[in-house]
Amino acid sequence: MKSDDFGAMIIALDASTIQARTVLADLRETLRVDCAANARVIATGTEMREELTIMAGIADAVAERIVDAVGKATPNVAAKAKTRSQAQPSSKPRSRPKVPQTPRSSKQTETRKLTESAV
Repeated sequence: MKSDDFGAMIIALDASTIQARTVLADLRETLRVDCAANARVIATGTEMREELTIMAGIADAVAERIVDAVGKATPNVAAKAKTRSQAQPSSKPRSRPKVPQTPRSSKQTETRKLTESAV
């Protein structure tokens, strides 16, 4: 090989090495910044997971208390319903007695309107 070819090859290798160092420095900076950001996101996610675990535990405890309360109240409700059904032989529900409407005087109507407007 000629010495000119060696010189051109050394210059090309030197330029490539400089470019590689620049790229590696940029990659290191990017990885440093991105890894720190990812670590923060992971830490936040871990905290959220722990909080959700606690919340799920609380929700389970509340659900168990509700089930226990319903279980304790259900026999009482069933017993009351049984005594009511025995007391009423007809299956037809009782209707409320109708109260006849009394005509109101104009003074009563005015008083009612004033009371309603004040509320």
